[in-house]
Amino acid sequence: MSTRHKNKIPGNLGIGIQQKPLTVTAHEHAKEQESILAAVAEFYGHALGGAAIFLLMAALSFGLSKFVHFLEEHQASVVQIFVFTALEYALLFADVLLVLIFIWNAISGAIKKVWK
Repeated sequence: MSTRHKNKIPGNLGIGIQQKPLTVTAHEHAKEQESILAAVAEFYGHALGGAAIFLLMAALSFGLSKFVHFLEEHQASVVQIFVFTALEYALLFADVLLVLIFIWNAISGAIKKVWK
């Protein structure tokens, strides 16, 4: 078959690549909707799990803060107070950093799943 006839075949772009038909069947549409819903459900599941972990780490940091105040009231060593205060801030910083990374990964994963 010559190139001239190849270009007249429906769906052929003339460079050996077949063009997909523009019509979408009901089954394909339902499959696409199911994929989007699965991505949204997975995102919400990850968000709830991440929020629970974030709250747990924040509660630990808050408890550590209360412990530092307790140590200050009972004239504990300055070194102990400094170390526990540094640990409190490090825990809180790590918590915020990890929740931001977690949110970024969850959003990018959901977007990739929807657009695949």
